[in-house]
Amino acid sequence: MQTHKTFKLGNFTLTALNDGDGAVTADKMFPTTDPTVVNDAFAAQGYDTNITVGRNVLHVQTETQSVLIDAGLPDAHLSAAMDAAGIDPAKIDVILVTHGDGDHIGGLKNFPNAQIMLPQKAWELWSTESGRIQMVAEWCIPLSRMMPSERLMQAAKGRAKYGSDVLPALANAGRVNIFEADTEVLPGFKFIEAFGHRSDHYAVQISSGDETLVHIVDAFRHPIQIAHRDWTDLYTSHGSMAAETTTRLFELVSDLNAPMFGSHFAFPGLARMTKEDGEFVWSWGI
Repeated sequence: MQTHKTFKLGNFTLTALNDGDGAVTADKMFPTTDPTVVNDAFAAQGYDTNITVGRNVLHVQTETQSVLIDAGLPDAHLSAAMDAAGIDPAKIDVILVTHGDGDHIGGLKNFPNAQIMLPQKAWELWSTESGRIQMVAEWCIPLSRMMPSERLMQAAKGRAKYGSDVLPALANAGRVNIFEADTEVLPGFKFIEAFGHRSDHYAVQISSGDETLVHIVDAFRHPIQIAHRDWTDLYTSHGSMAAETTTRLFELVSDLNAPMFGSHFAFPGLARMTKEDGEFVWSWGI
């Protein structure tokens, strides 16, 4: 298994880190759409109905700082990938947290010296009891499709601890920094509202010199969504909102002529979206 891929963005060095992967069939990926419709659309577009679901974490070495976008899972996959790439977890300066799902915040404890950067709305959702109730409830919407109710209840209790235990401990240690969306949180970095997958979900725009990359995180999953933005994927809580976000991000990356990085694209998670004769065109890689 390839553990990492390094590439340049202006003066920044970016490394895609492999935090493991999984697989799902197309009809299971889009469970609210008739499976015959899904399979026929995949066949018509020439896509394989066996979809690799990556877990990709992005590291950015700027001129002065070592930055992670999210912290991955708490298991050994990310640590092994970082070790292979020569990235020291103890020397991570900053982690931008895009949303509070376990595969994005589960590994926070592995980076003891990192400052945590968080959008204002996400902080408000997770730091209040009413917000935590909302976030746990909406997380249960897609998870109820994948696990029995007893296991889901246990998992929900664990999810709430991100807001009730993890973030307060980090804040008390002076490690939480809160920002409005669409403002620079670091030179060359800003959060972009990308609601739908969750209500605390943000994309990240990264720019160095005249080059830009958009990390779409969990906003969309597959190029089939160019033609079917109304299809709600297996992991998303708010389908109509996610469809609006997908269209907006398609336009953004096309206008910027920017590569995309996706948390759950097949490793290394890189793709492009361009427009030809007014139609979006997807290509893998950068």
